[in-house]
Amino acid sequence: MQKLHLKCGKTVFSDNATRWNSTFNMVKRLLALRADVNELLTELRVDSLTIMEWDRLTELCTLLEPFATQTNILQSDSRSLSYAVPAVFDLDCHLQSFSQNRTVAKLMLSDLRQRFSCILQPDDPNFNPVPAASCLLDPTVAAVMHAPELSSLLEGAKTFILTEVR
Repeated sequence: MQKLHLKCGKTVFSDNATRWNSTFNMVKRLLALRADVNELLTELRVDSLTIMEWDRLTELCTLLEPFATQTNILQSDSRSLSYAVPAVFDLDCHLQSFSQNRTVAKLMLSDLRQRFSCILQPDDPNFNPVPAASCLLDPTVAAVMHAPELSSLLEGAKTFILTEVR
């Protein structure tokens, strides 16, 4: 790390389980420093990553980038709960259309849907319509929430709200 810092003035980030986006940031930085890392490892006579491994890191970076973007958007003080559901839909769409590593994307998609079923699936026993309702009240998000593919979520939120009012 010291030699890399002396060579290019930067170091590789370490992954950290308690920091959002740390894996993405680590991979992105490693890819940015690829030439310097390869050159330094050659000087040290240490094997570097193979071309296939570098390609896999590029795929991983592409896969994780929308998650980093949505995390950064949602953690800012200027965003409200009304952006949570569209963010999950955006990530769902990204994972469905990800073509490089279909196996990992499918596993992530399954996990995403399971984790957020309580706000996306009106038939989920723990369904909470508040995020969907907040989307409907926010004019910048409401147009997205009225899309035909979200009609079951909208109906579930309406039913729940009507039941709770009575």
